[in-house]
Amino acid sequence: MLLALHFVDLTGRRIGAVRNLRREDITFGTPPSIRWRQEFDKCGNEGEVPIGHHLAEIVTKHLDEVPCGKNGCLIPARNARTGELREHPMTTDALRYWLGIAERRAGVKRGQHCGWHAYRRKFATQRKHLPVADVMAVMGLSDVNVFHTSYARPDMETLLRVVKLDGTGQEGG
Repeated sequence: MLLALHFVDLTGRRIGAVRNLRREDITFGTPPSIRWRQEFDKCGNEGEVPIGHHLAEIVTKHLDEVPCGKNGCLIPARNARTGELREHPMTTDALRYWLGIAERRAGVKRGQHCGWHAYRRKFATQRKHLPVADVMAVMGLSDVNVFHTSYARPDMETLLRVVKLDGTGQEGG
């Protein structure tokens, strides 16, 4: 579950695409990258996008410590009774359950976080100063209106920069 959280937090991808990642979808070249498969993307997007070295290190450590599922699943389901890895990835419902447990343990109040999509909103908001087309490509989005209405949110730092501009567009007091 922790690996899924890192992927959503550091790529902005939907949990459905993340949970279906396989070992062969990760390339540790320069730069490291992920191949997102069309059949697991809500919008049917397929493509390879770079990932940061931090996420590549997390994945490498995960692969050293946790075996992949029988089909190379990075986030495999386990048999509840025996703990044996299954041939399929962990379900979205199971990931939602474990995220809820983690948020409760961290003291996150219900409604304050709103599940997996909150991490996608965080990803988009932290990157709204970057070219929208590039942020959308990493997130697997194809509709700029969805990006602006559902993901990129106002934040205090940006709001302050907006109100500090004077009539010439320069930052004033």
